[in-house]
Amino acid sequence: MLLRYRMVVACVVAGLAIALTGADDKKEEKVEKATVTIKAIGGKNIWDPDGPTVKEGDIVEWTIDSGTHGLAFEDGKKAREVLEFQKGGFEVKMQDFAAPIEATHKKNQGAEKKDLKDGFLVRAKVKAIPKGMTELPFFCTRHGTGMSGKLKF
Repeated sequence: MLLRYRMVVACVVAGLAIALTGADDKKEEKVEKATVTIKAIGGKNIWDPDGPTVKEGDIVEWTIDSGTHGLAFEDGKKAREVLEFQKGGFEVKMQDFAAPIEATHKKNQGAEKKDLKDGFLVRAKVKAIPKGMTELPFFCTRHGTGMSGKLKF
């Protein structure tokens, strides 16, 4: 009987040790989510930053610092695999670019800072990063691929 009691106590202690260790692991797994702001800058016609590294759960906002700009993804389908577009800003959709490009504006068009109702062109949450995908290229609808950038994973 005493042996049986000791075995039960040992099992309970071992179970608690495993549970506590697992709880600590979960705390370490928490990853800080970030908001990454990418500014369109006129004159220089650049995105700043032009190649930020993002992770699942991050929020990415494309804004306009100066000039007239729009946002286009080289592959709209891939953009939707990675990004969950949030309400507000401009809709990313098929425009007059060749497929699979999807954009906020037509070719050679865009918006100015004063046109941003919600303070940004596009806001999106990084929802998933497909295996093997290392980047998601984008460019300006007004300035073309001469003003390009990419999200890095």
